[in-house]
Amino acid sequence: MNKPKIYLAHPMRGKLGSKGDGEYGYQNANSAIAIENVRWLRKTYPQVEFYCPGEVETPVQMCSKLGYLTTEQILYMDLCILQQLCHGGLMHRWEDSEGVDGEMKKCQDLGYPWVLVTDSPHIQLCNQKPIKIFIQEVLNYCKHVS
Repeated sequence: MNKPKIYLAHPMRGKLGSKGDGEYGYQNANSAIAIENVRWLRKTYPQVEFYCPGEVETPVQMCSKLGYLTTEQILYMDLCILQQLCHGGLMHRWEDSEGVDGEMKKCQDLGYPWVLVTDSPHIQLCNQKPIKIFIQEVLNYCKHVS
């Protein structure tokens, strides 16, 4: 059996909100933080896989610049990835984020395990106890749905 996959939700436009459309430098800075975090998570919690939207930001931005994808379509695509490919959500919100809020709501609607972490932009500095409990919830959830 493949390892359960966890969606790592994180700010992109973050505190800029809808005014942050096209602010790729800001989005790239948030993505860089998320990529650093997901690398640490993969080493620390090898019993699961992680999907991190920040790792695929370059092609998504190019599609947006070329007019192939709107912000709404990108957000919808993220929710589809969460629903169809993942088994839970680690919501890492180090600043306000409409996207993270939507992904958390999607987990709630689907009945997926999820946890919200807000202590620091650097996941290794956050309290790990809720994350460890969440990882175990995802593993248990996957045993019951497979």
